[in-house]
Amino acid sequence: MIVFRKKALLTAGLVACSAVALSRFGAHAARVASVEGSIEPEAMPIVSSMGGTISKVFVHRGDHVVAGQLLLVFEASELDARLARVRSTLDAVPAGFVDGAASLFERIPPNTMARLMRTDPEILAAEKEYADVLAESERNPAPASRQRLKRAEWQRKQAHERAGQLRPDRLSALRNLENDGQETMRWLEAQRARFEVRAPAEGAIELLDLQAGAVVPALSPLALIDVAGRFIVRARVPETAKPGQRIEVSLARGKRVTAVVDSFENHQLRASLAIPSGAPAPGGKVQVSF
Repeated sequence: MIVFRKKALLTAGLVACSAVALSRFGAHAARVASVEGSIEPEAMPIVSSMGGTISKVFVHRGDHVVAGQLLLVFEASELDARLARVRSTLDAVPAGFVDGAASLFERIPPNTMARLMRTDPEILAAEKEYADVLAESERNPAPASRQRLKRAEWQRKQAHERAGQLRPDRLSALRNLENDGQETMRWLEAQRARFEVRAPAEGAIELLDLQAGAVVPALSPLALIDVAGRFIVRARVPETAKPGQRIEVSLARGKRVTAVVDSFENHQLRASLAIPSGAPAPGGKVQVSF
């Protein structure tokens, strides 16, 4: 009987201790299961690998931008000059002119082409001018006559060269030059794009104090953008949280979203989350549950 009572008392004591421990653990768990935190937009720094003098700024603080939108450009005068020269050369040739002309002249027989060149108005005019000036210079070999003869010779040469460029072999060479020019322009445009700064994501420009004429070094922060739909949650928790751990964030109007812990140090938790719609105001309060 005594042994039975001792066992009963021991069992009762263990049950009581367990109840107290569970009670304390439950109370402690209840305290850390949900804590208050703050939420704010995720700010992303905008950095350019290039530096130099800013040529133009296209946006201002508070502007909403989309991914890839041009924000600012650096000066690149040499590249701009080369691009202008190539564009001017290519623009001088109408679109499709070389291919169209080649297709036309390839169907003209060679003897017909030679006859057309002999009756070309520009060549006939140049030949007549050259013959008249040559006869005059023979009659009167004055310096003025010699200068006029040089001009007539140059015009005659230009007329024959322009007519010769319409031959099929010349048109083929022109087509190759045009293709090379297009390739050169694409390369120059790609190099010029390195001096442009574009938005890395959709969002609102939070900080952009730069103006045209400002000089900035390479790899320096140029602006901050609040990424649309991306937020950072911060909360102080008494227990250890691990990076990568999933938590639940309760927003306004009873909305709940899942977040992932980015870092945890000195009981300060930082987590990132995406909110497609119904985003809370920056600096708002939230409940963080584990």
